[in-house]
Amino acid sequence: MSQPARRLSILVVDDDPLVLLGTVEMLEDLGHRVAQAKSGPEALKVMEGTTVDLVLSDQSMPMMTGAELAARIRLKHADLPIVLVTGYAVLPPDLPAGVSRLGKPFSHRDLVRVIADICGAIS
Repeated sequence: MSQPARRLSILVVDDDPLVLLGTVEMLEDLGHRVAQAKSGPEALKVMEGTTVDLVLSDQSMPMMTGAELAARIRLKHADLPIVLVTGYAVLPPDLPAGVSRLGKPFSHRDLVRVIADICGAIS
């Protein structure tokens, strides 16, 4: 296990239980603290009682897309880094500022890279 330069508190949001579990395990192996949610509404509830440094959310989810979740998060947390995970080439054009993209499928190395890029921005 490689220790991160900074241990982050990360909220992972995905409606697919296997993807959610795999992502959580990769982040924990990297030394981060991880909270999880299976939907956008559940993620908003988790954020009411948890401080997070980063949100990593699937884009394509029922009830609330990752982009819609990002817009809702921005209402209370203007500077919180958000990464949308998607298999699509482009994200909706009306994304809030500061939202990054991580392509699916992603590797351990891709996850490390996107977190390192964000850590530079929030250190």
